[in-house]
Amino acid sequence: MAYLQRLEDVLQRVKRPGSFSTGGPVATLPLPGLRVNGIPGIIGLPLNDHAAKTLRGKCSQAPFGRKEQTIVDLKVRRTWQLDPSHFTISNPQWEGRINRLLPRVKEDLGCDETQGVTCELYKLLLYEPSGFFKVSTI
Repeated sequence: MAYLQRLEDVLQRVKRPGSFSTGGPVATLPLPGLRVNGIPGIIGLPLNDHAAKTLRGKCSQAPFGRKEQTIVDLKVRRTWQLDPSHFTISNPQWEGRINRLLPRVKEDLGCDETQGVTCELYKLLLYEPSGFFKVSTI
């Protein structure tokens, strides 16, 4: 229960209402210069069929959370994941541009400068056609 108290303490420091997520269009982003261990060269974007299949061969099925469980259910989500230890973003302009989006993200989430919000590369997700979450009755 101590973690719930810590979470409540953090949430109490939010200075104004915010959303639990944010998104929207971005005018321009440089190509990331995606390099994946075991695949020669930079992977071009958007992906063509051959590149997508090659990339998928380096990935594992991406799980999702359902209540207290972390599961893989291909009827709900057809998505592949790659840990950042297996790929790099080689374009030096990419990180700077992403970091310039951070103030907007913080504002949308209702966070201020004291809350230490940062951008971190979590993982790469590769969605199959129509592979986004489907409505589940479970």
